[in-house]
Amino acid sequence: MITLAPGEEVITTTSSMYILTCFDKIKTCCGVINMAIAYLLVAFPPCGFYAAACAKILLDLNSKRSCRTGLILTTHRIIEIVNKRDDSVFSMCM
Repeated sequence: MITLAPGEEVITTTSSMYILTCFDKIKTCCGVINMAIAYLLVAFPPCGFYAAACAKILLDLNSKRSCRTGLILTTHRIIEIVNKRDDSVFSMCM
């Protein structure tokens, strides 16, 4: 909660969130599919490294997507609000 000073008024607000590009959506789909393939081939040792690489792609996209920023312009100051969610990787795919 933000407390405004006496006589201070909100002029405007804005917010931003990372918008997934077409390439990000392709990486997400490929990452999920490749992760499933890696789990099916669990007996093959290099698949663990492959699954870790796929998980890193998904986690990077999730961290970009879960961080939101907002700006509030008042008559006295500019206020920045950063909101970070910590959800699971698969909530981004839903």
